[in-house]
Amino acid sequence: SCSNRLPADNIVARVNKENALRKKIEIFADLGQLASVVRCCDEILILVPGEESIVSRKRGALIKLRRWDEALEGADIALQRIILFEQSIKEEDPAKKILCYDRLLAMGLPNDERVVVLISKGLLFGGSDEAVACFNQALEISPGHPGAIKAKVTFWIEAARRHNEEGELLKVLDCYIAALGSDPENDAVMALYIEFLLRIIKEHFSEDH
Repeated sequence: SCSNRLPADNIVARVNKENALRKKIEIFADLGQLASVVRCCDEILILVPGEESIVSRKRGALIKLRRWDEALEGADIALQRIILFEQSIKEEDPAKKILCYDRLLAMGLPNDERVVVLISKGLLFGGSDEAVACFNQALEISPGHPGAIKAKVTFWIEAARRHNEEGELLKVLDCYIAALGSDPENDAVMALYIEFLLRIIKEHFSEDH
């Protein structure tokens, strides 16, 4: 009877619709119309809930569209980490980058990844004390880490330059001492420190005479 054929007819119709949508996905992808790819994926997921290949295809399109929050929906922890790392690279707004790093740090990353995130986060703070706090946290996890030491030394050298421009010589001295404290074997920093001291001595003597 017709009633017995309806379920089979429905399955055929569903499969035909799914196949048509899959073809559309390829066409839209070739045209770079990623929002349309996402819409087609959503239609397929109504027909076939949880279809892994389509979930993955949709997520890939959302990442390319930088629709990060949607891309994170339903992702396991490992995938969330990958997405957040990618967002942190592509995100242009420093505040949003810092938010990405904070979310990553809250995930219990392995120490090597945690150090990288802390250094990257610190670099976004420029000349503020929060930058040094991030570098110090990285060094607590991995003492002697070259990247963290370099970032910290660069921070203090830049601070010395700013204070020098403002004529704050005692603060310049403090910055060079802090830089050397971060990396005592750094010959370049030692040379800058000695040059600064010689300049101060020379200026002092010239004032006396």
